Amino acid sequence: MTAIPSSGISGLSGLLVAAALLGAGAARAQDTPPAIDPADFSRCLGQLKGTPAFRPISAATYARHTDGLAADPRCWCC
Repeated sequence: MTAIPSSGISGLSGLLVAAALLGAGAARAQDTPPAIDPADFSRCLGQLKGTPAFRPISAATYARHTDGLAADPRCWCC
């Protein structure tokens, strides 16, 4: 099992950002950010947990860094 670096939060945050951007199209600017359903965002985080990039991260560590997160509608890709 791969260990989380001592800077776990920045390492995990970097993984979350990288995973969110993988396969994403070009970002588009707009005046009004899109509405983001919190349930969809939560479901997305739950699905990421089972992907190969996140399998080495324990459930407790993943939960510690993702529980309570909310989507930022200013940052989006389509």
